[in-house]
Amino acid sequence: MSTMQDLLSDILNLSIIIKLGFWIMVGSTEKLDAAQHWVEAKVQRYVGQTVQEIKDELMPDEVESKAKFVNIARAMLEVSGNRFVLPGDINTVLKTVRVMGNGQPAESMSFMRVDFQEWCDSTDWQSCSLYKYFDTHALLFFVFQQYTGGKRVLDDEMVFKGIKIKYIDSYDLNHGIKQVWDEVRRLILDNELEVLPVTQKSGKVIMKNNLPSGSFNGIAHLRPGGANGMDRVTLPNGMEIARQRFWLNAEYVSELIQDVL
Repeated sequence: MSTMQDLLSDILNLSIIIKLGFWIMVGSTEKLDAAQHWVEAKVQRYVGQTVQEIKDELMPDEVESKAKFVNIARAMLEVSGNRFVLPGDINTVLKTVRVMGNGQPAESMSFMRVDFQEWCDSTDWQSCSLYKYFDTHALLFFVFQQYTGGKRVLDDEMVFKGIKIKYIDSYDLNHGIKQVWDEVRRLILDNELEVLPVTQKSGKVIMKNNLPSGSFNGIAHLRPGGANGMDRVTLPNGMEIARQRFWLNAEYVSELIQDVL
């Protein structure tokens, strides 16, 4: 009898956990939808306008800079930084996407610099800053597109298409992104990281490595992200390497913003 009671108790507890998880997921989805509608209401009147038209209205005295698209997105949303809290207490990171005429992002999307020491010292995946970043922040994409005919145009002639707010899917975070983290740790801790000089056709010598690249798993990769070629870091195994950043692949970003286009 005791065994049967224990079994029934386990089933009941499991049922409660499943229902609780379901309602947490529903609650999070409702909050995200509400935040999406709130942002859309703020920026809707700019959809279909060119970058130049938006600049003329919101930032007529803006000096040309590499941060032009980010500055325009901030101005439309009326925020001063790239991190903020949206209604529903959603911690949010603003990212801009420039999409080509064929609907594909022009480039992969950069994020934080990689702290190799912290990655290698982390006791488990959930304690790593990379996991915490994507687990606790929604990404708010502002999407700008070239003419759909495919003709390349100047940045100021690109059109604002709309926004999308989204959390990285749990599976992608705990498999695809984690796979990059696992591989980096393996290469360093097992002393299998290779950093080799390669001479280009121009005669310039660059350093190549076997860290996860854009072809690694279709979701994320690492690539240099320092101030210049001399911006280097020392790894936990004593090797030196160019400072790296974490990137989401362009094709993966395309999936995240697909319903905006």
